[in-house]
Amino acid sequence: MTVAWDGIVITEEEYRLAAENGISRKILGQRIHEYGWDKERAINTKPRVQTNHGDWPKIAEQNGISKKSYYKRVLKHKIPPEQAAVLPRYSRLRERKGVGIDASSS
Repeated sequence: MTVAWDGIVITEEEYRLAAENGISRKILGQRIHEYGWDKERAINTKPRVQTNHGDWPKIAEQNGISKKSYYKRVLKHKIPPEQAAVLPRYSRLRERKGVGIDASSS
């Protein structure tokens, strides 16, 4: 069955190709009709992998690390979740090590 919407037709062959790339019929339709993607991009761009972070974001907040910082550590800096949730913030590390603190002031 082919589906036409706003003059754009998605053929069964296109649905089949998308399915081979892990893209459902619903997602293919959303990409083309709602997001304005061209067919080639919509069919060939594999879906992002969703990761379940479990309780780690909550643990991070209990350790004074914002969710934003936690996700930045994990997604951008590739720090494992169990470390990203417990490592002190950089500014706290500097304070503990005395970096940037004038030793003569004590």
